[in-house]
Amino acid sequence: MERRTGLEVPEPDPSQELAGWKIYFAAPRPSQVPPLSVASFSYRTGGPLVLRSRRETLVSGQQGGFGMAFNPQREDALFLDRRDGVQVVHIETGLLQEQNAGGSVKRMEVIDPHVLATTSDGPVHVFPINNDGSLGEAIRVSISGDAQNLTQIIATPGGLYFTQATGVNLGRIGRLTFSPNFTGATTEVYYTNVPAARGGVYDPYTRSIILMGLSHVTQVPADLGPPAQPGDPIPIISDRDLSGFDGIVPELYQGTVDGRGRLFVTSPRHSRLFLLDFTRTRLVGHARTHVTAAEISNVHDVQVRRDRVTIVLDEGAS
Repeated sequence: MERRTGLEVPEPDPSQELAGWKIYFAAPRPSQVPPLSVASFSYRTGGPLVLRSRRETLVSGQQGGFGMAFNPQREDALFLDRRDGVQVVHIETGLLQEQNAGGSVKRMEVIDPHVLATTSDGPVHVFPINNDGSLGEAIRVSISGDAQNLTQIIATPGGLYFTQATGVNLGRIGRLTFSPNFTGATTEVYYTNVPAARGGVYDPYTRSIILMGLSHVTQVPADLGPPAQPGDPIPIISDRDLSGFDGIVPELYQGTVDGRGRLFVTSPRHSRLFLLDFTRTRLVGHARTHVTAAEISNVHDVQVRRDRVTIVLDEGAS
């Protein structure tokens, strides 16, 4: 379904090929795959997503990796969620620092100079990022309002949103507001029973929020506000139902964008990493938006980045 809303977006990226990319895997079950490993892949516009190397171990151990985000203070480091805390990891040499969260971390969002981590027991843990890229001690922030146990925090230029998975198939989305100095936070649920409101990311290319869940990838306004009337459906810019792709009905979990018109989204149950290329259409559900997928086991979450040398795809689980 398509509904144009007058979003101002950049011109399509003329780049036709992504070569020399790397995938960083954060695996929740270290008995099967190392907690953090890396492989390379390539993609040409309109073609397949091709893995070009076997996984190389970067971090080993018995505790799995559940999520990942790049470190804004260090181009050679990232943050890795190890469930009980967050680690700072050098992408070439391995572990640099571990900071305990005092709770079960689910997913992370980096808002420089802080890492915001949602937890299974309710509060959000806020880790200050030091100038050298290390993490300060976690601030435990209690949540009040419509929702306490958040799934994903989404940072946009206009503020923070959250998703809350309320079941296998549905979720809620709303606004998250922190008090000064992180003394507390409040939530306001805007929309309920949203199939795609499990994972979510702000896309600077289209200046919209992209949600993912069940078999849907859904594009909504970045300045999403409360409904005009209670019970009104969420305003949708574009929606893509991936049911039937590769002969499966995926259960989409989490994803990220490269900032140039491409979305990477995972379906752990079916061992798939999907790529949606809306470089030219700017709409996830447009008939000419190219969709491809690679078969990758033990993958739940993804992050992407382009650095000085290459474009890097981060892949993790949460």
